[in-house]
Amino acid sequence: MSNILIHPGQFPLHQVTYQVTQHDGGPYAFVQYRVTPPRTQGLRGGADQHGMTRAIPTRHPDELSITLPNSVDEEDQ
Repeated sequence: MSNILIHPGQFPLHQVTYQVTQHDGGPYAFVQYRVTPPRTQGLRGGADQHGMTRAIPTRHPDELSITLPNSVDEEDQ
C-alpha cells in the first residue's frame, strides 16, 4: 500500500463573500452573521450597507455555512 501526500498548495485559496438578502431580494444591510468553516471556529461579522460579508479565505468554499441573527444569538446561550 502506498501513501499519497497532498500539498495544501494543490488546493487554491479562495476569498469567499456572501450577500445577505431579505425575502424581497433587497440587501440585508448591517446584519450580524457567523460563517463557519469546516474544522475551525466560526467567524463573526456584520454585513455592509450592500449586505456583503467580509472576504473569508478558505480552500473549501463549498463547506462554509452562514448563520444569521436569531440563530447566531441562540448558539451562544
